[in-house]
Amino acid sequence: MLRNNMVLKIISLLIAIFLWVYVMGEVDPTATQTIRDIPVSLLNEDWLEDNELAIKGSRDFTVDIIVEGSRAELNRMDRSEITAEADLFGYAKGRNRVPVQVEVPSDLTLREITTPNINVTLEDLISKEEKITVTFSGETASGSEPGGIVSSPAEIEVRGGRSAVSSVEAVEARIRAAELSDELQTFTVTPIAVDKDGAQVSNVILSAETVEVQGMLYYTKTLKIQGKDIRLQGLENGLEASVRTANVSAQVTGSKEAVDAVSAEDLRLSANLRRRGTGTHTVSLKVTGGEQLENIDLTPEKVEVEIRTSD
Repeated sequence: MLRNNMVLKIISLLIAIFLWVYVMGEVDPTATQTIRDIPVSLLNEDWLEDNELAIKGSRDFTVDIIVEGSRAELNRMDRSEITAEADLFGYAKGRNRVPVQVEVPSDLTLREITTPNINVTLEDLISKEEKITVTFSGETASGSEPGGIVSSPAEIEVRGGRSAVSSVEAVEARIRAAELSDELQTFTVTPIAVDKDGAQVSNVILSAETVEVQGMLYYTKTLKIQGKDIRLQGLENGLEASVRTANVSAQVTGSKEAVDAVSAEDLRLSANLRRRGTGTHTVSLKVTGGEQLENIDLTPEKVEVEIRTSD
């Protein structure tokens, strides 16, 4: 008796498995599935531009849909085969509810668009010119700094909605300082529009996708020039003068070759004493020489000169 029951149970199990395989493999009942965050493509954006309109805020719109199909078809479904589009033709400035059209693969049925409209706010399309600001991340070697920086183009047009364009504080070309060397190089850089906090403003169009930036490493060193070596010019007849400031520091900047080659004797400091009478005067300095250098900073920039009658 027990043996018969065991046989019946085995037969029942085999029949159940057969029926399940039949239903799943042959009948394959239909089911529904929710698909979220399908990206929406925007049509007729050129019409907006022709009518001096632009989208305010993010352009990344999505919709959720419900599709129906056999389990096998749902399992084979590829999200990339689902398209969602919204046509912006004819809409006016302000807030607009734009319907979304969705297409799914032919072996599936679109049952519902759970978010059938997207909210699109349109505003005035404007543009402005911004200078390219070259910035550097990281640090250069001690005693050096970025130099010889030239960008082409020097300015770039920023175009987009009024709110986005108005928030653009600068257009940056960013370069890693470690990429600079002693030789002049050209870098191809993607410009980035940023706001006052340095955050990227993405919803604008720049008139150039890349800019060319030339740059290299400049070096600095400090030279000491004695006050007695400063040339005093323009002194009236019957007067004599002397510099009371003991020393002037000249910080020179330029290529490594130029900085290594220059010495204090190559720089000539002068002070113009024209139309100055007796007494102590604070006079601005002028520096000549060192033409191969990029820059010369004097400290102090003015010296004290005592003028007196000559014996």
